[in-house]
Amino acid sequence: MTIVRIVWLALITSALASVAQTTKPNLQAADNKEHLQFISSARIPFEGTVFSKFRCDDSRNVYALLVARDASAQVRNAPPVTKLTPNAKIAGTFTVTDHYPNLRVLDFFVTGDGRVFQAAYSDTEGRDYVVLPSAKAVQLESDSFLPYQIVVFTTGDFLLSGIRGADKMRPYTAVFNSAGKLITSIYEAEDAELKQKTEDSKTHVAFSNAPQYGNSFVTSGDAVLGSDGNAYLLRAGDPALIYVISNKGEVLRKLKVAAPSPGLVAERLKASSGNLAVIFLERDMNRGFSIITDDRGRVLSSIEGDDLRMLPGLLACYKNHDFTFIGFDDDGNPQINRAELK
Repeated sequence: MTIVRIVWLALITSALASVAQTTKPNLQAADNKEHLQFISSARIPFEGTVFSKFRCDDSRNVYALLVARDASAQVRNAPPVTKLTPNAKIAGTFTVTDHYPNLRVLDFFVTGDGRVFQAAYSDTEGRDYVVLPSAKAVQLESDSFLPYQIVVFTTGDFLLSGIRGADKMRPYTAVFNSAGKLITSIYEAEDAELKQKTEDSKTHVAFSNAPQYGNSFVTSGDAVLGSDGNAYLLRAGDPALIYVISNKGEVLRKLKVAAPSPGLVAERLKASSGNLAVIFLERDMNRGFSIITDDRGRVLSSIEGDDLRMLPGLLACYKNHDFTFIGFDDDGNPQINRAELK
C-alpha cells in the first residue's frame, strides 16, 4: 500500500485587511509537551494508494481519497472520496466522474453530520464547481482557478482558495453563496508577499511529471471550519499563517504560529472545540509536530510524532483528547489507528 503526501498538482498534469488583526508569531516551542498513547487499530480492507489529506465527521468516520491498485486511468486521475468507519469498514464512496467525467476534484469538505462537498474544476470549460452531497454541481461565479481548499459554512456559503494565472502563482480566495454567486474575493498583503517570494526563489511545487509552476504556500496549505463558525485558512510555511475568515468574507484575524524546530513547515490544520492542531512536517515526510493552539493562535502544547502508527501528517480526526490516524501494520497494510493524550 502506498501513501502519497502531496497529490494535487500531480492530478492536474494535463478585503478587509484593514480590520484584520495579526498575532505575532510564537517564537518558542510549547513548554507543555504532551504525548499520545496508542489505544487501538483496525485494518482497512484495501490495497492501493491513499492520498494523505483526510477529513473526519463528528462520529469519527474518516474520509480519504483511495485508489485501488487495479483502478482505471480515469479513477486514478479523479480519485473518489471513500468513507471509512472507526473500525475501518468501507461505508461508501463519493465519485464525481460518474456524473461529471470532465471534472477533477482537488479538495473536499465533510460536515459534522457526514455530508461531502467537493471542490472541482473543468479542464475543458475552464470553470470551477462545488459538487454538493446530492451530486449537483454548482458553478462558481469566478474566473478560472485551481481550488485547493474548500470550507462550507453552516450558512451554506462556500469558501474556496487556490491559485490562478498563467504560472499558477497568484493566490485566490473567495466566498460564494450556496448558488455559486460571488460574495467577495480576498487578497491579503501576505498573499502578495508569498507570491513574490515564490517568484523570487522559484519555490514551486515540484513533481517529476508536473509542470514547474504553482505556489506551494497555497497548494500545500489546508482549511477547516472552526467551532466559532469561521473558516481557518492555512498558508503553508514557517511560521504558519492562518487567516480567520467569516462567511461574509471578512478577514477577522491573522494568526502566526512558529515551527517548533528548524526545517519544519506547517501543512495541515485540524479544529476541535475552540482549539487548532497546526501540523508541522519535515519536507516530503509525514513526521513532525502537532502544535495545539487556541483560536487566537496562542500555543497550548506540542505533540511530537515519530511512531509509524501515529504520524502527524496522517492525522485524520482531532476531537478534544482523541486522535485518529491512518497508519500501517508491520506488513505495510493500512490501518485506522486511535490514540489519546496521556
